Amino acid sequence: SQEESASQAQRLRNILASAADAIITVDVDSIVLEFNRAAEQVFRLPASEVIGRHASMLLDPGESAGYQSLVNYYLRTGTAPVFADGMKIKTRRRDGTNVVLSYAISDIAIKDERLLTCIFRDVTHEQQANERFKTLFQRSAQPTLLFAEGGLLDCNQAAVKLFGAEGRGALLGRRIADLAVEEMNGLRLANELDKVREIARKLGACRLTWAARAFDGREVPLEITITPIYLDNVEAMLLTCSDITERQRYEDGLRQARDAAQAAAQAKSRFLAVMSHELRTPMTGILGMTELLGDAALPTVQRRQVGILDKSAKALMSVLNDILDFSKIEAGRLELEQIDFDPTQIVREVIEAFGHAATRRHNTLRAEWGETPLPALHGDPTRVKQVLFNLVGNAIKFTEQGTVVIHLAVQPPRSDGQVALCIEVRDSGIGIEHDVQQTLFQPFQQADTSTTRRFGGTGLGLAICRHLVDAMHGEISVQSTPGKGSVFRVELTLAQAKGQPAGAPAGIAADAVPKLRSLRILVAEDNPTNRLLIETRLRRAGHRPEMVDDGQQALVAASSEDFDLILMDMQMPVLDGMGAARAIRALPDARRNRIPIIALTADALPELREAYMASGLDDYQTKPIDWVALDAAILRHLPWAAADAPAAIESPPVRDSVPAATTQTTQTTQDVDEVIAAS
Repeated sequence: SQEESASQAQRLRNILASAADAIITVDVDSIVLEFNRAAEQVFRLPASEVIGRHASMLLDPGESAGYQSLVNYYLRTGTAPVFADGMKIKTRRRDGTNVVLSYAISDIAIKDERLLTCIFRDVTHEQQANERFKTLFQRSAQPTLLFAEGGLLDCNQAAVKLFGAEGRGALLGRRIADLAVEEMNGLRLANELDKVREIARKLGACRLTWAARAFDGREVPLEITITPIYLDNVEAMLLTCSDITERQRYEDGLRQARDAAQAAAQAKSRFLAVMSHELRTPMTGILGMTELLGDAALPTVQRRQVGILDKSAKALMSVLNDILDFSKIEAGRLELEQIDFDPTQIVREVIEAFGHAATRRHNTLRAEWGETPLPALHGDPTRVKQVLFNLVGNAIKFTEQGTVVIHLAVQPPRSDGQVALCIEVRDSGIGIEHDVQQTLFQPFQQADTSTTRRFGGTGLGLAICRHLVDAMHGEISVQSTPGKGSVFRVELTLAQAKGQPAGAPAGIAADAVPKLRSLRILVAEDNPTNRLLIETRLRRAGHRPEMVDDGQQALVAASSEDFDLILMDMQMPVLDGMGAARAIRALPDARRNRIPIIALTADALPELREAYMASGLDDYQTKPIDWVALDAAILRHLPWAAADAPAAIESPPVRDSVPAATTQTTQTTQDVDEVIAAS
């Protein structure tokens, strides 16, 4: 009916008016009949100026003929392009702006009249984006390739250059497997691509390192980012490549530098181990023989000479210890102990140790305390004491006829139990110039070049102090006035003690260790001087040593005779101390394989100690030998050996006879005693 037709026409007009695309209805002569609001926006023209005029007015003159040809083609064939594969035209609006339009044509019949509907879509921004992408794609310095199932769809000039191809045509259609090495580091490309594709689908992109195979046979290491994209609903892979040849060369250089540094560090460690052993071994003989000479009845002049010799040997030993300590710190091998200790006990031990040195230089050495009582603390007393030893030793060395004061003070404990401890060493000595104070805590630094000649030392003591304080998360500083003295300040934050303070480890007083019973002791030592020294000291203490030259002889003796104790050097010919200790622990005799073994070694480095103890040792004593500490170690493992202790039932019997093998050595010892006495 007429009403239905009018209603249908109104609905059509409403649809046309609200459509997002520009819709223009024309007759077969291309006269515009309808021009919706979207068309007004696209062409920037009001409908009143367009309706009734030829549609070509909307297009550039160069595009008008093409448009009319398309209309005529459609009228003849009834077909026209669609948006996906359709035509694009460029035109200029009346306001002068350019626009790119995609369009399609269809027809409708109203009352036997044939009309055409042209649908236009503004694709200006899309076209510009495509052109920008194409420009970036082609001009990018990064090789970029686009692969689909059929092979390479497109690539940029950087990719052509990477593969050494004559042009893009030489690459198009090739598959990834054609352009990359098949296997690398034991991995196959096909397997890795499957994994990478799956990861890229999940995460949006995936990166891997592989090698491209150029046309000239070169293998080029690449870092490849694979991104899945869809073209016409078909998955493709966009590969962006970075040539990492230079990076790999740089990394190889870094690895070589690292390996060289590690080799140098290992060589340094080996050198330190050798130096420690080779210097401590003769120092054991020097200090030991000096002690033996000091025990002899010598004339006054010779006793004074022996005293000078002893002082010089101990000074040399101090220098050696400084160098080894600094080397361990520098190598990062410094380890801190965490135990409870009494700081006042540390001060007492330092004052006791330096009392004689202070008196000899006519100095007064004393301690002062802050107002707050000093609580027991939790930390590393050995390192605290080492710092204090260095500072007090320096203060006495650079002060004469003056005063050296150790001042300790603490702040009240905080809520977290931490205590701020301040240690000051004040002296009235020669002082330090201001410009020198800035470098005083650096290694091998002293106040001036004459200091070493006048006072001696390595210049390492304060550097060691700084490293130790840094390791304890503290601070060390100095204030000094030339000619008036110096104040060295150490500030530490330590926890309060958790239990009964253990006290600072210190040298054991001789009267604190009980006298030992006569023990049957096997001694393995290859150095003749040290062998003579050890045998002499043991015999003077009432023990019965049997001396052997190497670990193999020690094993034979330990497996065939009964001993109370074995003293074992670590570096010996034929069989070293570690091998001998392991072999003794493996003996089938349960009594003999449990005998205490104490190392007497010139190897003082911590890493060597750990390795040696793992071989089955019970204790570890370094050379030069501290005889009181050795007695204390013996008592730790043979408590029944104290002269006033009841003999243990399970202790090995001590034989009265001395084996014939020791006769020659005993005679040698007697000869040494006679020489000392005659001197």
